[in-house]
This record gives sequence, C-alpha cells and structure tokens, in this order.
Amino acid sequence: MLEPHQFGEFDLTDENGEYRHHFKSRIKSDSNPDAKKIKRLVKEISTLSSGLPLFPESSILMRVDSERLDVIQAIIIGPKDTPYSNGCFQFDIYCPPGYPSCPPVVNLQTTGNGTVRFNPNLYNCGKVCLSLLGTWRGGPNEKWHEDTSTLLQVLVSIQSLIFVEKPYFNEPGFESSMNTPKGDQQSKAYNEGIKIATLKWALLDQLKSPSPGFEEAIKIHFRLKRDEIMEQCYEWLKEDKSSKTAGHYEKMQKFVDELAKELQALDPSKPLKLPPLNDSTEDPIEDKEKILKRWENAMGILDFVPSFPLALCVKGLELNQDKIEDAVNWLLEKGEGYLFDHPELFNVKRPEVTEKPQTQAKK
Repeated sequence: MLEPHQFGEFDLTDENGEYRHHFKSRIKSDSNPDAKKIKRLVKEISTLSSGLPLFPESSILMRVDSERLDVIQAIIIGPKDTPYSNGCFQFDIYCPPGYPSCPPVVNLQTTGNGTVRFNPNLYNCGKVCLSLLGTWRGGPNEKWHEDTSTLLQVLVSIQSLIFVEKPYFNEPGFESSMNTPKGDQQSKAYNEGIKIATLKWALLDQLKSPSPGFEEAIKIHFRLKRDEIMEQCYEWLKEDKSSKTAGHYEKMQKFVDELAKELQALDPSKPLKLPPLNDSTEDPIEDKEKILKRWENAMGILDFVPSFPLALCVKGLELNQDKIEDAVNWLLEKGEGYLFDHPELFNVKRPEVTEKPQTQAKK
C-alpha cells in the first residue's frame, strides 16, 4: 500500500513562489542549472523512482520538485530496534552547481524546531555529518566520488550508519567504551532522550502535521504499523521503567498515551492493540497479588493526598517501583498534572479480591 506513494513530484514552493526548503537561498541563486548536472539527475531520479528501499523494518520516501530535479525532500523511516524506530525524519536535499563533481548538501528538518540533536552526527541545526557529504573526515573509499557515488547511497548511509541501535557510540572516541558497564549505562541514558524526541517530533508531530507532500504516505505508514508502533512504545516503557532520569518515565508515558489516541483516530472502527505493561513471564496469580498489595498501600498514601482518587495513588506506586516514599513525593510534585492528563483515573475501580486457588493434595 505504501509503494505507490513512495516517490513523486511535488511543488516545493509556497504561495509566493519561495521554496519551502532549507537551502532556498542557494536554490534561488542557481537559477540556470548546467546541462551536466541535469543529465546526471535525470539518470539518478529515474532509478530512484522505482528503487527506493521499501522494507517492513525501514523505508525511504522522496519528493522531487515539479520544476527542478535538483531540489529534493526525503523522509527516512527510523529502522526497527533503534531509538528512531518508525519515526518519520525529513531531510532537505539540494544538488549544487558542480554536481556530480561535488556531493549534494543535506539538512535534517526534524529537529524539534532546533531543540533536538538526534545523534552525534545529526546536529540540532540539521547539519548531517557524513564522510560521503564531505562534512566529516573519512578514508578515500568513504568520500564522494563523481562516477560512483549517488543520492541513494547518501540516503542509505544515513539510514544504516546514523539511525543505529546505539547512537551514543557514534561520538568520536566513545566507541572504546562499547560493551563496558559504564559505556552501556551512558548509551542507555542517551537513548532515553532520543526515544522521547522520536515520540514527540518524529511520531506525534508527523501524525498531527505531516511533512507537506508526504501526507498520504505518512498516514498509510502509521495506519499499517500502528499496532507495531504501540508494541514498540510499550517495550520502551518497560526498558525505561527503572530510569534514573527524573521525570523521564512519566514524560514517556504521557507521549505514549497521546500517541495511542492519535493512532486510534486513524481507524476508529478497529480497536488499537495495547500490549500489557507487566512482564508476561510473571506468574499471573503472584502478579494479581502484587496489584492487590499495591492498592492496599495506596490506601495509606491517600492520607497525604486526600483530594486525589485512589487510582492515582496506585499509579504513583507503579511508576516508582512500589516505593511508598518516592510515590508520595511524586504525587505531591506531579500528581495534579498527571491527573489533568488522565481524568479516566477518577473512574478506575479497585479490583475484586478472589481467593487464591488451592492445589489438591496427592493421594
């Protein structure tokens, strides 16, 4: 379903004829592209129109300006099992005068309005550090070569070399700490921030305000992958439940809840599959006892916050690994805001107590 919308032409100018593009000033100054550049682009675009990567794990979408082949935008869908998974990241691409003797210029537009550095190789200004682009040092075989390097190679390099499982180690010198306790801990903490940014800007923001020209493709992507995305998000919640970063888990849960509502709205007739947050390997009877014990402890916490519903006290214990003191502090500091975002907690009832089944004695 996504393939027919993967590549296309689109008018990348606004109502005033100005390009909606990071490199609009350079594009405007190059009003008469030379024949060599156009000849090469005709060949490349012909290949790209039917040869862009399209896989369940990650895909690339592209739009070429309807008037100029050297003005391009692309979306890279974050690869599976990375902190970028299923996010839609927009890149503005321009082939300058001299192309293909020189590489294209590329800028990441998905930066949270300049607030997020998604990777050591992706700056919050959108700069993409890649040897192939000449923006990072590299060996002779990693640099741009007029006869062999292509736009597709640039996009696949970003997809496979930058959008990786452990981007922390893309920072020069940090790779030496890979597979060490300290390195793994720092990598995990780094990924926490990337996952939050992916949720906010590459998932939620693209759902609400998709990149112009890609609206239908993005909608199809999210509709096809919505259950997988929720499964991914719940895995992230499990991974980060013990995060040492203050407020991280609550922030992630807020974004995941908001994302679930947006994904459900794509197809209201089909209920969204929400996987359980508890560890499925636990014994169900022991798990239920743990829940009942949490509700009992919540009754004691209610004395500190009598105006809150009991279910919010239970949530406080859940988010703080059943540590009563931490749960009380969380409720006093953040309970009111959490309740504002989750009014459904007023209607959550205490689970019924059932007797634990007894095993029959062997005769």
